[in-house]
Amino acid sequence: MRKIGRTYTSTNSHVYSKIDRALVNHLWKIKWLQLDVQILDPQYCDHCMLCVNMETHQWNGPKPFKIFKHLANHQDFQELVRLSWNQQVTGGKMECMEKVEDLESKA
Repeated sequence: MRKIGRTYTSTNSHVYSKIDRALVNHLWKIKWLQLDVQILDPQYCDHCMLCVNMETHQWNGPKPFKIFKHLANHQDFQELVRLSWNQQVTGGKMECMEKVEDLESKA
């Protein structure tokens, strides 16, 4: 996750450290592509509060390609890839992208 704000999350005035963590699961990473954690200024103790930002940003670029290991282990994975990759697509440079998009639509 991208970090915003302070570099360190804890200090005792002599030692600075990054001991505090923000945790998210893989479903959050899929739902919110722009997840980041904001490291806020310390207020009540020597640790900084962490704030996970889950704002839905409008992304106008292409959707990033992701593959998850559990999908590759699925019993139909090899066959779906073979069918998508062997289909006839015309269009030159976009041929590969169209095959990938076809595969994603079947997942």
